Amino acid sequence: MNDQARYLVDASGLMTWVNAGAGADDSDDIIDSAAISAVTLAVIAKQVGTNLEQYEVATALDFGLEIIPLDEPLAKTIAQIRNDTSSHTLSLENLVVLATGRDRGLVIVTADPAIAAIRIDGTEVHHVRT
Repeated sequence: MNDQARYLVDASGLMTWVNAGAGADDSDDIIDSAAISAVTLAVIAKQVGTNLEQYEVATALDFGLEIIPLDEPLAKTIAQIRNDTSSHTLSLENLVVLATGRDRGLVIVTADPAIAAIRIDGTEVHHVRT
């Protein structure tokens, strides 16, 4: 990864790249300058369950991604985004990704149509298709 991350990948975006799904063609360039939230890593661990090999492939360590922790300022942004998007059904990971992308000025990379459909000032979303 470059010294300064420009992208934030969510679980669906990273797993699309790992599984080399359609839309992953430009992911090599993205993954080289990407970060991931600690919450997203937990979501991936839950999704892959006991398939440790797949989890190891999908971890930030294998890709050299910066891991962004959840802290108090980010929690406040999450609460604000939750209020602003109350008409949508968003998971905690969705809210964390939107808040982190906005606070850090990162382009959000996702295969999740729920995230791609949300428009929040200060965020840009790159929707990869699976």
